[in-house]
Amino acid sequence: MNNKTVEEQASYWFACNKENISLEEKHKFRKWLDESNTHKQAYNYLIKIESLCNSLDEKYLDNLIEEAQEGAKKTKFFEYTKKYSFAATLLVLIFFSIFQGINYYSPIYESNLETNILTNQITLLDGTKLEIDAKTKLDVKLYNKQRVVTLYYGQVMFDVAKDKSRPFNIISGQTNIRVVGTAFEVKNLDKITTISVKEGIVKISKIMENDTLQTLALLSKGEKIILDEYGKILNLSTIPIEDIATWKSNYLIFDNTSVKDAIKVFSRYTNDKIKINYKFQEKQLITGQFKNSQIEKFFDSLTTLYPIVVEKKEDTISINKKQ
Repeated sequence: MNNKTVEEQASYWFACNKENISLEEKHKFRKWLDESNTHKQAYNYLIKIESLCNSLDEKYLDNLIEEAQEGAKKTKFFEYTKKYSFAATLLVLIFFSIFQGINYYSPIYESNLETNILTNQITLLDGTKLEIDAKTKLDVKLYNKQRVVTLYYGQVMFDVAKDKSRPFNIISGQTNIRVVGTAFEVKNLDKITTISVKEGIVKISKIMENDTLQTLALLSKGEKIILDEYGKILNLSTIPIEDIATWKSNYLIFDNTSVKDAIKVFSRYTNDKIKINYKFQEKQLITGQFKNSQIEKFFDSLTTLYPIVVEKKEDTISINKKQ
């Protein structure tokens, strides 16, 4: 028996129990209830919804009843309620409406993803491909009318399958990124969100306090935007396509990057704790290309450029001033 049938039966028996039903009907109800835990769960859920309805605003409840009546008349379920009192019928119709809403707004697919020092690749049910960098956490939810990813931290390259009826939204801090079908990278590192577009059009919006969206920019191929945790634009520029998500190929590219930031990037690809006991200046920069597994080569480069010594002990890498 499918969930819809169980929900309708639960609503039917709930309406019955609001009336003075016969002893025979009560036995039938008890038999139905004891048939399975699914029946009990569905019936108990209606009890909870009744409590919710009692707390609703009267005007809102009237609107809900009107909508429920219209929706239920289009189904066989409406026939179940005809012989019961008007009050019981309305209550069941409200339950029917809420059940329909729950089914509509519940995700048809959801997944919680978190990587360690290794990258990961997945393909969603809609054909969208995600390439997930090390030390990244995100949630994926696919609904009937939209697709939503919440990126808590880390880096993800998206290749979104086209579906005009279901926009694809990524939430990063107070920034909303919306597309229909395109390829782009989203970073959420140190509460800074960076979006770089490989192909297609990407709509960038700020999530306001009332959850409405304020459009900030439309990015096209080769464009890059940086925003703070509150959705404020910090920088808007262009980026070479080949420099987007180089971590997918296990390469890290630094172009006049501060040493401290470069060390922070490398720390994503090791389980070792990196302890900096040397005060690097903001103007101390590094340029170069490294494999993310070549952390020793990276530190060797630093020791030739700056008066430091790098020591590894157990699970800690220490960067100290050379004596």
